[in-house]
Amino acid sequence: MVKLKSICCLIALGMVSVLTPAQLREPGLTSIALMHVTVIDGTGAPAKPDMTVLIVGYRIAEIAKSNTISVPRFARTIDATGSFVIPGLWDMHAHPR
Repeated sequence: MVKLKSICCLIALGMVSVLTPAQLREPGLTSIALMHVTVIDGTGAPAKPDMTVLIVGYRIAEIAKSNTISVPRFARTIDATGSFVIPGLWDMHAHPR
């Protein structure tokens, strides 16, 4: 198992979904909370330390300061202290054969 601290989390921050509070806490959806991560949004704004990224299903449901967010009790939590979340990177330069 690769430790989260040794890799950057690649998440497309532009894919934030619009979910109701009831959907955010639906036990049938897989939920993951990346706790205490530094978020770099790719806009040139300063990095945002100590954030939590809540992923529900295949979408980012919420991004907030770690001390203010309400994480569903059934969510898998990952302590991402020292890690960074950045927008998904695409290889826009390729040489096909």
